[in-house]
Order: sequence, then structure tokens, then C-alpha cells
Amino acid sequence: MAERARRLKPELTGWLNPGFSYQARQALDVVANDSAKRLQQEFRGALENTCHNGAAEGNARALTIHNRFAPPNKHPATYHATLRHHGEFKNSLNEALAAPVIQCLVPVWPKTFRRPLLVQMGMDAKGQFETLMSVLQRSSPPALRQECGSHCNMTLQEVHGTIDEIQKGIKKLINREQRELSRTLVPKIQDILRPVYNEAAIIRGRGSTKIQKSRRHTPADDVQ
Repeated sequence: MAERARRLKPELTGWLNPGFSYQARQALDVVANDSAKRLQQEFRGALENTCHNGAAEGNARALTIHNRFAPPNKHPATYHATLRHHGEFKNSLNEALAAPVIQCLVPVWPKTFRRPLLVQMGMDAKGQFETLMSVLQRSSPPALRQECGSHCNMTLQEVHGTIDEIQKGIKKLINREQRELSRTLVPKIQDILRPVYNEAAIIRGRGSTKIQKSRRHTPADDVQ
């Protein structure tokens, strides 16, 4: 039995050695992880300060914006209805609160997403495949090396074309997600303020509007 196991070991070792597809997946995993980190850094560097500035501007203007939706600028019944509907009634308080942040992002947002964010990813992926093909060609038998090189070159051309198409697809996905992200700001503000709206909406009776407006914690205070 032991002798048989020793005879089978070289065969099993050959089967267990990682093949080309495994090596390609491993190489592309590295490229994908590096690219994800690079994109996070790019977005953070381009947008983080702008978002903070927009949030600070929104916070500074929040009470003034809120008061435009409250008496005496609006009828008390309209104001109460706005609170009951979580900031969405005849006009959107949430949209008004989001406006300062959006105004800060407008000039920066398109410039950020028009940049060649995926060029390095494409270069890295192509470089990984070129390395793999070079190793494959060098490891082929001398009699087949020239033919193997021709097949490797054709494969690389197809790989380059495929990577270019993947880049285009990811670019479209980023643009689509970017537009979707910009539309989520108003619902996000509404979600943050929902408990405050609920708390303010239950204040009823004589002087309720005055109490709501004089409260230290108004719906506008949570917009950071």
C-alpha cells in the first residue's frame, strides 16, 4: 500500500498543481482588490472635504430653511401636515435641507467621475495576463514554443479586447451608481429625521406651533 501511494504521489501532485485558470483568477483578484482600494482613495480625496463642507453649510442654514416651512411663513395646518408626512407635503422640507449639500457637490461631482478612474486597473490586468502568457510560453517544450507563442499572442489580443469591454462596463456601472447615489440624499435625510418628525407631530393643542418652533431639538437640527 505504501509503495502504491509513493507511485501515485507524482501523479496526484500534478493534478493538485494550480492550473492556468486558477492562476489567472488569483492574479485578477489582486488587481480587483487593488483597484477597489484605489477607487475608494480617489473618491475620498475628491469628495470627502466637499461633503463635509456641504454638510456644514446645510447645518448652518438648516434652521432658516426649516422656518420657511413653519408659521408664520406657512399655515399651522400645513406645517403640522409636513411633520406628519415626514417632511413631504405640498413642498419637500427634506429636499430643501439637502439643497446646500447638493449645491456644494454640483461643481465637483461630474469632474470626479469623468476622470480616467479605471485606466490603471486595465493596465494592471493586462500586465498580469502578459506575465502569465510569458511563463506559459517559456514552460512549453522547445519544439512547440514558437507555435505556443503565436497562440499566446492571439490570446492576449482577445484578453486586451475583453478587458477594454470590462472597463467600459464598469465605467457605465459607476456612472449609474453615481446618479443613483445623488438621488438617495433626500430619502437619507428623511430617514434621519423621521424620529424627530414623529416626536414633533404629536405635539397638539393651543400653542403647539410655538412649542414646536421653540424646542431646542427641531427637525433641522439633525442634518449634519
